[in-house]
Amino acid sequence: MEKENLEYKFIVCNNIAGGYYDFGYKDFQNNASVVYFPTRLSRQKSFLSKLLIRLTFSRKVNRIVKEPFKRYTFKHLFPHDFCREQKICFIFFGCTEEIFQSSYIQYLRATYPKLKIILYMQDIVERNCYLDIKKCRNNFDLLISYDKGDCQKYGMLYYPTPMSYYDIQVQDEKKYDLYFCGKAKTRYELIYQIYNKATLLGLQCDFYLFDMPENSPRINGIHYPTKCFSYEENLRCSRRCKCIVDIMQENADGYTPRVWDSIMNDRHLLTNNASLVDSCYYHPESMHFLNTFLKSNESPEWLNKYVSYSTDFKKQLSPNNLLYFIEHNL
Repeated sequence: MEKENLEYKFIVCNNIAGGYYDFGYKDFQNNASVVYFPTRLSRQKSFLSKLLIRLTFSRKVNRIVKEPFKRYTFKHLFPHDFCREQKICFIFFGCTEEIFQSSYIQYLRATYPKLKIILYMQDIVERNCYLDIKKCRNNFDLLISYDKGDCQKYGMLYYPTPMSYYDIQVQDEKKYDLYFCGKAKTRYELIYQIYNKATLLGLQCDFYLFDMPENSPRINGIHYPTKCFSYEENLRCSRRCKCIVDIMQENADGYTPRVWDSIMNDRHLLTNNASLVDSCYYHPESMHFLNTFLKSNESPEWLNKYVSYSTDFKKQLSPNNLLYFIEHNL
């Protein structure tokens, strides 16, 4: 369904280049109402400009001098061609807290007469030790989170992480039954349970665990790379499996990009995210829950069933729909 034109001009401020974000927010590249900044240094052409921005927001420097060079930095940060008199909306991701917890927010309020400022959390609040969520309530027009638990706890609006439609041209050869790729965090023991159960059932696994605790045990058959994959390489690996394994980090209650990867790549999903069953994205034929898998004594029949999602369904995940959601709630 075609959406109406956007009322606001959006400036989207991230501070993590590459990885999921390059794919998830790719749709913004062709949206004339959006300027997307992968990092605070994006579109900064000179070394001096980049240096002054770094110094202005450096935590170490700010312990000595509060926001040095802000008169230069604030004017040159996040450059765009929108008019000040237009309806402007800044969207800050949670990883940019050193910027939106500075006086830059006051500068924006004084600069744009029709300004709205949004915070969009794509990680749980407790994982960011520098974030002052109470202060955020006073500084933002809307607080949004991908995590339902944080939404209830902090009074935020819920919106899942987006994903732009993509089509990676690779040979669609399913060599493995289950695929997992991610950081160990606090979930590696559960991932070990899944691997052991799967191999006991005769399934072929392609598992990659990064950042393992130094003294934790290793299992033969699981890969422990020293460097993380590029997101594109991760997607290519996921195309070689029948099912993507999705294990939530502790205390999280949102949807990870693995859910969208399973949809975009027409793959089964094995997950411990029970809340998925209540979402509009849930497909019982292709989304399966970990408890059932671990209790089973037989290889799951669904592994050999064909999975297909329509292009229209995949495009519903577009980040452009996040913008319509924000406009509706302003």
